[in-house]
Amino acid sequence: MAEALRILGYRTTHWPKSWAEIDRNDAATDITIASRYQELDQLYPRSKFILTERSLDSWIKSCLFHYRHEIRYEELLEPDRLFTWEAERCLYGEEGGYHLNPERFREAFGRHRTRVLEYFRERPGDFLAINILEGDGWECLCSFLAKPVPKATFPHLNRRVTG
Repeated sequence: MAEALRILGYRTTHWPKSWAEIDRNDAATDITIASRYQELDQLYPRSKFILTERSLDSWIKSCLFHYRHEIRYEELLEPDRLFTWEAERCLYGEEGGYHLNPERFREAFGRHRTRVLEYFRERPGDFLAINILEGDGWECLCSFLAKPVPKATFPHLNRRVTG
């Protein structure tokens, strides 16, 4: 999604590690954003929100790949560490994403999706759920953002872990 937004001309940060990094960009993606959608909605009125959907099994497979090495939060600078840790605790519970627990991640997947859909239920103009793996692409995204469809192929940068 980050690359698609860049192609559309948005200054985009993937997995921002601070509020300052979010402020410097037009768009932001990944876990540190996913857990803060309500706060971001208040801080940035008239923003658009996109939920990227996929099957639970595909997402778990991606998590297993992503978390194949334990994250060493102590290697991040302190403010960055706290920003990331807060996001992961919000989504995955007290342990955060530090230790991959597939059952806990399965619960988090459903809980997060339900909360986001409920929060934006009455605001279809501000919210898009898109499933790139099932074929949603430029037409869906560009229609939502009122942007022309680019000639470029829709990017799939993490295809190796999509199942």
